[in-house]
Amino acid sequence: MEEKKIPTFNVKQRTERKSDTEISDTIETSLIGYFDGLRKLRRSYATKLFYLLSAEVAVMGVILIFSGMGVLAFDEWLVALFAETVLVQTAVTIRIVVKNLFPENKLESEILNFFSKKNDLS
Repeated sequence: MEEKKIPTFNVKQRTERKSDTEISDTIETSLIGYFDGLRKLRRSYATKLFYLLSAEVAVMGVILIFSGMGVLAFDEWLVALFAETVLVQTAVTIRIVVKNLFPENKLESEILNFFSKKNDLS
């Protein structure tokens, strides 16, 4: 009975086919695409939240105007509390959005700088 040879994946042969710069370029292109997509997603989330918060403040303004004209009857302290609460909630939400959607860690720039320095050396 003849023994069949099973093809095996040899990492060394695979890397010999591609030079290090081709692999590095592929990884860099993939990372740039990933970070660009992530940036666009974060920007769309921030834009949607901005519109929602703007609508909330606009509704608050309409309620305050109608309350001042006498169309809506609320106690003065309740209207002041409502306005302050909406404005504080808006400010806190904006702070949370900026902190979480646009974090301060520089992982993205560090990775991209690593690849640009590596390409400069070759």
